[in-house]
Amino acid sequence: MTGRRRNGAGGGLVGRRQEGRRLAEAVGRLGAGASVLVEITGEPGIGKTRLLDELVKLADAADATVLAGRCAEYERQTPFSAFAGAIDVSVNPAHPDGAPPGLPAASPTAAEPTDGGAGPTPVTLPGLERVRVHRLMARRLAQAAAGSPLVVVLDDLHWADNGSLELLRYVLRGRSGTPLLLAVAYRPQQADERLVTALAETAPEFHRERMPLQALSADEIRTLVEAAGVACPPGLHARSEGNPLYAQALVAVGASADTSFTEGRDRSGDVTLAVSQVLLAEIQSLEPEETAVLRTAAVAGDPFDPEFVVCLARDEVTDAPAALARLRRRDLVRPEPTGPGLLRFRHPVLRSTVYQHAGPGWLLAAHMRAAAALSERGAPPTVLAPHVARFARPGDRPAAQVLVRAARSVLTSVPASAAHWLGRALTVLPAGDTAERGELSLLLAHACAAAGDLDRGREILHGLMAALPAEGEHRLRTVRLLSLVNRVQGRYQEGAAVLDAPSRASSPDAAASLALRAACEVLACDPQALGHAREAVRRCRDGQAAATRALCLGTRALVEACRGSIPWALASAASAGRLLAGMSDEEVAPLLDCLGQLGWAQVLLENPGRANVHFARGVKAAERTGQSHLSTYLLIGQSLALLREGDVPDALRACDEAEERSRLLRSDTMLALTLAMRAAARIWRSGPAAAAPIALSATRLGGRSGRNWWDEVAWRILARVRLLEGDGEDAIRILLRTGGGQGLPRVDVCTRPMWLAALAEGELLCGRAAVATALLDSALCEPAAARLPAQRAHVLAAMAHAQLVGGYPAQAASTALRAAATFRRSGQPLDEGRCRLLVAAGRRAVGQPEAAQAELAKAWSIGRSCGAHWLRDQAAYHSGQLAAPPPDAAHAAGHRTGRSPATGAAEPRRAGRPAAATRPAALTPREREVVVLVQDGLTNGEAADRLHVTVKAVEAHLTRAYRKLGVATRAELAAMLPYERPDPASEPVWTAPSATSAEGSAQSARTKDDRQVTPSFR
Repeated sequence: MTGRRRNGAGGGLVGRRQEGRRLAEAVGRLGAGASVLVEITGEPGIGKTRLLDELVKLADAADATVLAGRCAEYERQTPFSAFAGAIDVSVNPAHPDGAPPGLPAASPTAAEPTDGGAGPTPVTLPGLERVRVHRLMARRLAQAAAGSPLVVVLDDLHWADNGSLELLRYVLRGRSGTPLLLAVAYRPQQADERLVTALAETAPEFHRERMPLQALSADEIRTLVEAAGVACPPGLHARSEGNPLYAQALVAVGASADTSFTEGRDRSGDVTLAVSQVLLAEIQSLEPEETAVLRTAAVAGDPFDPEFVVCLARDEVTDAPAALARLRRRDLVRPEPTGPGLLRFRHPVLRSTVYQHAGPGWLLAAHMRAAAALSERGAPPTVLAPHVARFARPGDRPAAQVLVRAARSVLTSVPASAAHWLGRALTVLPAGDTAERGELSLLLAHACAAAGDLDRGREILHGLMAALPAEGEHRLRTVRLLSLVNRVQGRYQEGAAVLDAPSRASSPDAAASLALRAACEVLACDPQALGHAREAVRRCRDGQAAATRALCLGTRALVEACRGSIPWALASAASAGRLLAGMSDEEVAPLLDCLGQLGWAQVLLENPGRANVHFARGVKAAERTGQSHLSTYLLIGQSLALLREGDVPDALRACDEAEERSRLLRSDTMLALTLAMRAAARIWRSGPAAAAPIALSATRLGGRSGRNWWDEVAWRILARVRLLEGDGEDAIRILLRTGGGQGLPRVDVCTRPMWLAALAEGELLCGRAAVATALLDSALCEPAAARLPAQRAHVLAAMAHAQLVGGYPAQAASTALRAAATFRRSGQPLDEGRCRLLVAAGRRAVGQPEAAQAELAKAWSIGRSCGAHWLRDQAAYHSGQLAAPPPDAAHAAGHRTGRSPATGAAEPRRAGRPAAATRPAALTPREREVVVLVQDGLTNGEAADRLHVTVKAVEAHLTRAYRKLGVATRAELAAMLPYERPDPASEPVWTAPSATSAEGSAQSARTKDDRQVTPSFR
């Protein structure tokens, strides 16, 4: 076996035969290339660690690399403690982009004063770099495997620090880049909410094995005790209630220990107290020197360096090495498998018992000795801080300095640990140091916000504002950070309100504060935003720094775009872009708000390429400086810009990055918008069936009433999904509610034509063509339709659909062709491809199959080059349909296929048209599995057994599949063509049909579609 973990258990496994068999199966799955998560849970002493040791033996036999780590009760703030025994968890800030990459070079902290006259005061939420740290740690895990199967064993995760849990979540979301078997053990009653969440969010590619351990039987307890060479005393099972550790402890102290197991439990039923009572009797039987060494080891850590413990115990013990050797013989301490030369306690409860009964005075002195010895050895602040935090008293400035240095060193990687140490430092710092306490409080608020404890951060900042003078640099930074935290939480009105006083001041920073206030107001849909954005630009004309002018102009560009003043928006965006282009990366770092607002403005102004330049520059600066909230905002915008440019894979990757950061910040607002953008990209990648649950999740997180700009965006994307699913009524309801009623007055002026066109599509789906025509007429009269070409093209595309429905296929083809050309000139290929499908539908309806095939080939090519599998599949499917005679003009909108070429949505099927004539829809992976099994003749119960789910789950999947496929019985489902799974390695190849054999060509295309393309049509 390679790796850091060595099997430290001896003897056979008692009473866990079934669990052992499941562990062997898990190792087998890993050998076959699958990732596996094994969760071992139970009360203290029930045998979790012993089962992990058995897994190590099995992995050893399979020639796997085994890495292991443990968490300890008194070191819960030590960063990445769970993984410290498995991999090198250190990072090198001096080489952020080298090999191996680490954190960015340290930048000035937010608590350090800045020159407010040089431009807008930078406000950051440190912590973004931890995403890069997670990538680094995951890469180290993969590298440790060295080509062999990888097993990672993590024990006592209920004591894990926040950094370890974040890294665990990152790995479990499939980001490690290599198959692995991850085995974790923890006490469920003490499990942190973050641990439960990390496990619950495990990626689908992990096979999960849950093993809640139960008590041993009387025979198993007897076998366990007799295996140690002693007789099993009568009544041992009853007194221990089958807990192996408790039973062994009772035997170790002799028959005189008659403590009842149930009497020793606490009110929650935890057995720790019961086991501790018996272990205490064992400890009290030791010699004084042995007790002293054991107490010193409890202070040193678990595991601990025996040489270090001997050094610390010399003042109390004459022969510490001999005492330590006797402790090993009594099996109170034993070798640590994760590190050569280290020792560990026989069980964590033993260490806890020793520590708690050492006496407070002795513990203070011992921690002081440990900190002094570690300092002499050159230990970093993060190693000193756990000891200093335990002995420091108010007024101890040197101790406070150690804690602050430790906090600063992990502020960007584990902000939760930084917040803990900063909070402790504030209790130690002398009371008279008002200025220093204010700086540390501001830094603590930063750390809390970055760690996702946004409410605590807001509370600290409100307290600071109450204590600070009405003016001054410190108050300005406090106010801006409070505004930023409010934005992260979606409290846009509050974020604007706290900037009211700074924006009215006569200081040089007033213009920047007013611009930031306008940015909050536009997100809150506050009409004051436009006036404040214009006033900010007027204020910064004379003598202001270029950074302030860029911020004000970028904000104005966004607000003017939202309010429909397209010329002013374009002019402001151009001026801000020129200012930013002349700045270095260091000068741009405080201006990520400006880059974000300018990027969003360019997206709205139909310049996705320019937008992506601003977003990419902002993301790079954010990763270097740790501005986590703004990086999320930038990545969300970048995903939309990439989608407009037609880069679906990169748009989804940007969503992945944004989601990681949103979850680290624990911001529902940012996560909701990230999911909304993911749903928009997933439509093109996999179709509406895959996008629908994502869009629903976004709206549930963001709010049900569309209270602000982000919420409304999420709901409108859900409306788009509903249109593609054929649910016109729901789409109309959503658009009218979030848009403010008829005419959509609450929708941004620059995007209103597109959403009016979507509303018209919904009316067409509901059979109200006259209403749809009126909506399209009003959309063409919107200012944005005249000034923004792509907005007009959206209206033209919907108009082409209406013409198809109305029986004018030739006009529809001509209108759709104009829309496609406009989208092409605007650099939006995906919408161009959608319009090509419309052109093909019109050409087919007027008996021009060759022209239709040419348009479908263009749409297919766009879908393939953009990674838009759904568009590609639609084009391939319609190519196959050209074998059928063209429908009459009145039904040219797609009633024969049950699909609208304008939107790709299912349309109401007319009577007499069999559902089996259509191809299967874009089912979810599980629904496809159920359909295939039913077509093979399996019953619901047999399908449930095959898929390892309940019968009710199969019935639910089957019901949804019936609805999507348009069938009502199993017989109709069985009569359909078998739903084949596509080979992901194969890419469909377009072959244009021959002009001399239309039917043969169409049959060829249909055969190709059946074999290679995942159909997304009902």
